[in-house]
Amino acid sequence: MNILKSSLLANASFSILTGLTLLLLNGKMIALFGLSSGTVFFILGAGLLLFAATVGIEAQKMRPAKVKFIIVQDALWVIASLAILLTKPFAITSTGYTLIGVVAFIVLLFGIGQSYGLKQMQAK
Repeated sequence: MNILKSSLLANASFSILTGLTLLLLNGKMIALFGLSSGTVFFILGAGLLLFAATVGIEAQKMRPAKVKFIIVQDALWVIASLAILLTKPFAITSTGYTLIGVVAFIVLLFGIGQSYGLKQMQAK
């Protein structure tokens, strides 16, 4: 299996795991982040499951334009996470901010792997 396909499948798997965690363990996430409502977790969880489906499809089809769009979405996630970590605009726990940072780092690694794999594929 090549780097692009591996990175896309890992991204899809992580997105499924994270999405399901946000949906199924909503109460625990509310407590971890110190929030009073879990609406944001339902929205993020559902969005991540949709994202995971598109990433999984592209792991099979590997269309360069679609892969680039996935890489852009990952980059935007990392940038938004960094902005949140730097400005701390929300009244959430330090654990919540740490989780945002950990997820952003993992997403950054997917973006790097996907970018490298796409360049490899295009060079062939």
